[in-house]
Amino acid sequence: MKIVTAPSRTAGNRLVVAALGLVTGLCQACMSFGPPSVEEAFAGRPAPEARTYELPDGKTLSAHETGNPDGPLVLFIHGTPGSWNDFGHVMADPAVASKAWLVSVDRPGWGESSETGLEPSLEEQAAALEPVLAAHSNQLPAIVVGHSYGGPVAALLAMKEPERVGGLAIVAGSIDPALEKPKWYQKVGAWPVVKHLIPNALAGADQEILRLHDQLEAMSGGWPKLAMPVIVVQGEKDSLVDPATADFAERVITEAPLEVRRIPDVGHLIPWEHPELITAAVADLLADEVSASAPAR
Repeated sequence: MKIVTAPSRTAGNRLVVAALGLVTGLCQACMSFGPPSVEEAFAGRPAPEARTYELPDGKTLSAHETGNPDGPLVLFIHGTPGSWNDFGHVMADPAVASKAWLVSVDRPGWGESSETGLEPSLEEQAAALEPVLAAHSNQLPAIVVGHSYGGPVAALLAMKEPERVGGLAIVAGSIDPALEKPKWYQKVGAWPVVKHLIPNALAGADQEILRLHDQLEAMSGGWPKLAMPVIVVQGEKDSLVDPATADFAERVITEAPLEVRRIPDVGHLIPWEHPELITAAVADLLADEVSASAPAR
């Protein structure tokens, strides 16, 4: 008779505890930063106004807006986890606020859009942003900015709405499927026994990230179709999105005017640590758009 010894319950419990410890540590590392307060970012000036956009399915999307209402739209899309005020310092910078109407959203399932429920589909995330573009369609085409997980959302929106998007900025964007395969600790974070013990924001981020790879594969045919100017900003010390993602952008964005900005000694948290890099990218895309729209002499 062959006797098979099952792993002890104690050993299994130790594995869960060890995994939970690692996931919790990663959670704390990821959440050790936070967006600047609106008060800090705007230093006594009027804060961005809240606005709610109605979606075709009856749900709503929350956003905050500021800037020059006569300028083109600049739409900011945060990562996971995140919220609209991740871009607080960028929105407060007169270099862009004086030239454009700045709209930063809470993606479905996040911030003040949390009542809509989490939506891990990139297609649905992009579709939820189309009403924002439509509401500002009387202006020049929009500049769309996405950070981290917001990068592929921004790119997909540009693929779906080429007439309404005149420029795209991907900041430390999770866009390369080969580099975005789920990590083992993200899978552990989805275990029911672990999921209920980690912060809701990290559990939600896991839900989005675990589905990201396959959706990026499905987007692959859209990259060569982009025609608007694209700026990719990638920190070379990024420990969350592989810096080689910039190489991927150069390989697949073949028909659009593309500028890849590899930034030495910069990590993943660009909206908080180096907002000036985003401001510069937006300002350059706005200048390109204004130049392109100027009548020929």
